[in-house]
Amino acid sequence: MKKTREELEAAINDSPLFSTDRTNDGELFAKEEERLLANLAKLMSARGDFDKIGFEIIDTATKCIDSYKPGEGPFLNYFNNSLKRNLAREKGKQKIDEVRKGVKLSKEMDRRIRNIFRYAKMEAVNDVYTEEFAAMASGALALTVEEVFEALATNKYATVYSGDDDGKLKLFDIIEDERGVVGEKTEKAEDALYKIRQVIEPIDATFKKEQNRTKPVLSDLLTAYLLTDLKSGRVLDDAAFVEKVFSGISFVNREMYARYVKSGDIPATKACEIAKTHGRFESSVSRTYSNFEDKWQQKKE
Repeated sequence: MKKTREELEAAINDSPLFSTDRTNDGELFAKEEERLLANLAKLMSARGDFDKIGFEIIDTATKCIDSYKPGEGPFLNYFNNSLKRNLAREKGKQKIDEVRKGVKLSKEMDRRIRNIFRYAKMEAVNDVYTEEFAAMASGALALTVEEVFEALATNKYATVYSGDDDGKLKLFDIIEDERGVVGEKTEKAEDALYKIRQVIEPIDATFKKEQNRTKPVLSDLLTAYLLTDLKSGRVLDDAAFVEKVFSGISFVNREMYARYVKSGDIPATKACEIAKTHGRFESSVSRTYSNFEDKWQQKKE
């Protein structure tokens, strides 16, 4: 007998898999994992694009099984959020490919870009697109001035994108669901921080130019979005990592973060909730944020 949607959801969320020890009972774990993935495939087959994204669904589910903690809510909620981010990230990569006309970054170019920005940070250089900085980086990194400028120009097309259904780019959704990032002094942790800073620094530059009357609302919205994304990426509870993310970022509302540390709750990111806090109309808050997104996007382009 074919299971209903509700029955499939219950079978997934209440799967014995989550109480099975992979190490001590590997055979049972593998059996329950296979059963969960089969139920998930049946549940997701109703999607019109299932044939195109079936692999992404199973790949995401497998990674989610590895990192999911039962106490954090229903598995399907965790999976759906991860899948949404992964699909958005893939859509963003397609946008980047379109901009680059199919030219992809080599590992060497990617490494060169990262080294240039790390050097800029070490030397406290804010504007890297100058001949003076190019000469400095050239000497320090054993590159020609032309290679420095080439890397900087390429970097403009290497921004992390996250598209939603209407094609508009979101500001965040930038953390990948990978275990082993938090608290580890590894290249993976460094890369995660690099990706985050590459996104939030331009956002902060746009924020600094906003009028003082709009900054409190934007600060709350941007901070809430950032905290939500950091939590999704399982890095929000690593205080040292979070401090590196926040360092020098003016839009961050540290009181909001302190409340999260104390209560474990992130304030709502809905415009209506932010509007109540600041005594404004929801439409006004939504318009403020939309205008900010447009400015940020124009600056990127």
